[in-house]
Amino acid sequence: MKVKKFGFGSSTFLLATIGIMLSFAPIAKAESEAVQTNSCATQPGYPLGRWTVSVQNATEANYSTFVTFTTPTSGTWLPSTGTGSFTTSSVPAPGKEIILIHRDDQYTDYSSKNKLVVSHDGCHMSGTFLDSQGHRGEARYRWTGE
Repeated sequence: MKVKKFGFGSSTFLLATIGIMLSFAPIAKAESEAVQTNSCATQPGYPLGRWTVSVQNATEANYSTFVTFTTPTSGTWLPSTGTGSFTTSSVPAPGKEIILIHRDDQYTDYSSKNKLVVSHDGCHMSGTFLDSQGHRGEARYRWTGE
């Protein structure tokens, strides 16, 4: 007899636990959808606009302050030394790897190759760079739009 009561009590506890878990499921789903909705990649015009640049662990050189996409795969880079242009291997998209090649308009033989990975929300690109003068380091881009 005690075994049956224990079994009934366990079943009741199990059903109550499942009910509580199911009541929180819509909240977790809504929070997940909110993150995707607020992604930079869902904003109008993405990836066009300004991408600010920061550099770490770099050898001595002058580095860009930001890039501005004028098309999804090319645009203008405004480095501390002047202006330039760039092309990308593909359109930046969340979780995608891209190669961004910069050419400085002041120096026809200068180029910088950035191997980057776009964050899952599309707001950042980060990776390494190496230029034709042997300067290398880590670059991080942050999309601010326009």
